[in-house]
Amino acid sequence: MTLKTARGLALANSDAYESAQMSVESKEAKRDSALKSLKLKQKNMSTFRWSPLLNFKFPTKPDFS
Repeated sequence: MTLKTARGLALANSDAYESAQMSVESKEAKRDSALKSLKLKQKNMSTFRWSPLLNFKFPTKPDFS
């Protein structure tokens, strides 16, 4: 058994390594989720909405007050 394989086996069976790896994976998932929601929000904010303009009613009588 070489030193490299011994290190590999030690890392594979290490609880601290597994917990650190799980922590990194969970943070990556949170980051990906945050980036996805930011991109969706940016896309949502950049689209033009016609509905407020379609609901606008022009006055039929002039208001001279």
